[in-house]
Parts: sequence; C-alpha cells; structure tokens
Amino acid sequence: MKGSIVYIHPAGIIRTLFISLLLLFAYPAKAQTKREIASFGSPVQFPIILSSNYGELRTDHFHSGIDIKTEGVSGKKVVAVETGYISRITVSPGGFGKALYLSHPNGYSTVYGHLSSFTEEVEAYVREQQYQGKTFQVNLFPKKGEFLFDKGEVIGYSGNTGSSLGPHLHFEVRDSRTENPLNPLLFNFHVDDTIHPVFYSIYLYPLALNSHVDFKWEKKRMVVVHNNGAFSLEEGNPVAVGGMIGIGIEASDFLNGARNRCGIYSIEVLLDQVPYFYQELDEFSFNESRYINSHIDYEEKVVNNRNIHQTFVAPNNNLSIYKLLKDRGRLSFFDNENHEITLIIKDAYQNESRLDFIVASRWNHGQKIARPERTYTRIMLPDVRNIYQHYGFEINIPAGGLYDTLYFTYAKSPGIPGSYSEVHHVHNELIPVHRYFDMRIVPDSVPAEIEEKLLIASLDENNEIHSLGGEYKNGAVEVRTRNFGRFVVVADTVPPEINPITPVDNNNFSGKQYVRFRISDELSGIRSYNGFIDDQWVLFEYDPKNELLIYRFDRERLTNNRHHELVLTIIDNKKNISVYQGSFFW
Repeated sequence: MKGSIVYIHPAGIIRTLFISLLLLFAYPAKAQTKREIASFGSPVQFPIILSSNYGELRTDHFHSGIDIKTEGVSGKKVVAVETGYISRITVSPGGFGKALYLSHPNGYSTVYGHLSSFTEEVEAYVREQQYQGKTFQVNLFPKKGEFLFDKGEVIGYSGNTGSSLGPHLHFEVRDSRTENPLNPLLFNFHVDDTIHPVFYSIYLYPLALNSHVDFKWEKKRMVVVHNNGAFSLEEGNPVAVGGMIGIGIEASDFLNGARNRCGIYSIEVLLDQVPYFYQELDEFSFNESRYINSHIDYEEKVVNNRNIHQTFVAPNNNLSIYKLLKDRGRLSFFDNENHEITLIIKDAYQNESRLDFIVASRWNHGQKIARPERTYTRIMLPDVRNIYQHYGFEINIPAGGLYDTLYFTYAKSPGIPGSYSEVHHVHNELIPVHRYFDMRIVPDSVPAEIEEKLLIASLDENNEIHSLGGEYKNGAVEVRTRNFGRFVVVADTVPPEINPITPVDNNNFSGKQYVRFRISDELSGIRSYNGFIDDQWVLFEYDPKNELLIYRFDRERLTNNRHHELVLTIIDNKKNISVYQGSFFW
C-alpha cells in the first residue's frame, strides 16, 4: 500500500508551482513506470515485513536487495516470484550462503539468498557437484531449463547461511542483461509503507582552505528535531558560513510493521530554491558499489558509526545514483546575505520529509580562518599512479585508487613484541581507498625457516593484530590491500584448532543426523578443510561466523550400522596444519 505524508513549506502556492515545474525539467523521469509493468508475486507465503531495504549504506557497498523477516526462524517456504528457470546456484561460507538465481522471460532475474536448503531435486544436484569437485563452496550454472519453476512454486527454504546475522530472506531483482540490481520496491510487491523518512542531523563542511563554518575550518554537526509534523534545526540562530560549503545528511526510513532503520531512496538539495543535488537509488552496478566510501562521511562511520550521506561529490566518485549535480553539489557563499537551504528526502513509495533552514553568509575576501596546520609527506592525486618509497617500505597506488587529492603522511615507530619489522604508519584509517594497492615491507632479520610464515598485519586502536596476508618475496613481504593504517610484519607459526562439540572417538552416533566441530585459527585464517571417512572424501559444511564445521550423515554415501574412521585436516593461510582422527559407530 502506498502512502504519502508531505510537509509543505509555507511559502505560498505560486512558489510551490514554480519549484514543481523547475524540478520537473531538472530531474530525469524515474524508471518506476517501466518497472511496474513486471507483475511479480511475493517470494514468501506470508506478509512481507522488511528488516532492510534496497540501497542501505553498508560496509564498502550499497545493499543490493531487500531483507524479508521470517519471524526469527529458518525453514520458511520460499517461492518463485515468476515463471523461470535456475540459471545459477551458489553455496559459500560467506556472502549469500546458499543462494538461487532465477531467470524470467520478462528480462529480469531474481536472487534468493541465505537459504537453509533447496528443493530435494536441486539439493541432490548440488551435492553431486560438491562431491565431484570435493569442495563445499560451489558456483554452478545449470543448463537452461534444467530446473523450471512456475510462479508461486517452492524453490527452497529460508535460513541464516553465509554472512547473515539472523534468519531472513535476502531478495533481489536484477536486469538480466546487465546484472545490475534494481530496487525491488519499485515493482508491484505488496509492502506496506505509510511512514515518512526521519532526519536526525545535518553536517556542514568547509570545502576550501578559505571556507568556514561558524568561522572555523571544521565540519559542524547540527541536530534535527521533529515537532508537530515538521523538521527543524535544534540550534535556533542561523549558522554563519563562507566560501564553498558541503552538506551531509543523517537520516533513515521506516516501513510498517518493523522498527528497523532502513535506507533513503532519494535526496534533494536546493539553495534559494535552485537545485544543486539530486540522488535516486533505483539501480546501480556492482562495479561501482564501493564508491559508497566516498559518498558517505567515512570518518564519521569509522569513529562514531554514523551513516552520513554527503551531498557533494569528490572528483573520483563515479556513482550513477547522482541524477543532478550543480557545481558537484558544492554550495557557494561569497556575500553577506542570508540564504535558504532546502533538504528533501523520500522513500521508494514517495513518503516525503523536508527540512528548511537559513544560513548566514559571512564573507570577507581578506579574512583569516584559523585552521590546523597541515603537515604531510607528499601530495597524491586521484587520477594518476602514486608511488611512495621509504627505507624498507613501498606502496604503489594505481590511478583511480583515491577519491580526491590526498595530503599523504607516512611515519614509522618501533615494532611491537613478537613482530619482525617496525610499525609503518601509512596515512590513517579514516581515509578510504578505492582500488587495491601494493605494499612491500622489508622485515628485520628473520630465520630462514619461518620466511614462508611471514605476513603483514594491521594494528587496531588496542594494538591487536589483524592479518592482511601476503607473501615473502625477494627480501620483502608483499600484500595487496585497500586500507590505510598501521602495519607490521609478523609470523604465523601456530596451527589451527579443532575441537569436536561432541566427542567423536569411540562414540556411538546411531540415530544422529550430524557431527560438528568448532575450528578456528589465531591469525592468518582458515584456508582449507577436508574430511575423510574410511579414506573417502566427505562433505563438511563450513559456517565461519560460528566457527562451525558440520558433517551430515549421508545414507547414500556412508554405510550405516558399522564402525568408521574419520580424519579431518585443517590448513591455515600460512600452511600450518592440524589433523583430528577418531573412530565412531554409525
């Protein structure tokens, strides 16, 4: 059901009409009309209530679908939203876990992620492929028409597999030609939404060396209050600004039946009723999704875990969600007058919220704005390759690796206990990097027998180490990464741990459905896992978020009512090996 709560600015009908005409010609027509032609059914057999919507701000990416609540349990029936065939099946320890991809004759594809299981026929096909390849993780492309489903037919069962944090169905609609994920809420799914989005705060950013916010060269956060159906700034007096200024918006949407904070569909920014910025989340490419790190206030995300939409666009931010940009969203204040800023946010069902506020432009060409002294090692530009070398250290950032001009800093300090190098301070973790870059660190003198165990690790604020991996080559440890921070060379010589949840050796598992192990690795991470029963490879399912490895007794492949010998081998990313052996009856 589509609802609409609109807050009308008290400026009169004439100006409203003028603005409407201006926006009509300023913004491109939405793709909503085209997409409503597709008449999909529901992917579930109960009312759709969302925990997440399309385009939400996630770590390094936009959410590419909607998350449908399954009443906190796994095993709910999932059905085809339209007649189609399975074009792809994936099973992975992370990501979507167990997922199905259906292709439909109307030019769209649909994705069903985090499933607990497929239909019996599909399960048998997948298991056969896993045994043939001797691998749990598979990416399969069945023959066209091998698995056909009618609209409304059961294709699988909801679950919590992969990177899911709780039982739900992740559902996507894609353009079959481009594989771009589309906003499912622009189709005919029955999702109740009569609730308008909510502003929480706004940010003002000085964008040039001579710009200011309240005569300071620093960003300013202002809380937004909601009173009697209207949004306003908690801070009463107009804030003083000067020069080039950017705006950030902290806001969420809500849908009926759930308290979850969801993402915003569109954002508009107007200065004195002139459009400067308009974004719309109806479609994006997976190849561009990482540009989200330039779209958000990355520092606020890292430091305060706040999701802030920045409405000014960096030189190397190539997101296609921006439908209108005047001066790349930068607002100019080079006079001494008051100006009105209008922010409009909407959800996919056009429920709208609006914030109007006044800023006082205070500009004096000769004025001095106090700002922190900027010290840097060198300037790096976003559109060229940037190489930096220092004794025992090198990074090589490809063109397009940075979003904007970077005043790059580098330093080093003594190593931490157990490390094999100094600590290298590579700018800081508050600046995002778009592309992978190469990093080389020359370690201190190390015994030859552990050279293959060396890796590069990052240090968090508590000096805890987190492996980035890497290989020792030509006297240095080399790794590819997409993050700045503090880095050090360490060695991983400790094998993984294997702990049976229920003791296996000399145990009787008659009538049991599975045997489970908890596996973990201290540093470099699990690389591979292989189980053998009676010298035959068997399928273990890996659930890394719970550190679980599960073997489900398979009557088609394992003879019951006899003793068996099990061997489980775990190898980490530095080739440290652990082996568990045990005899059991089943």
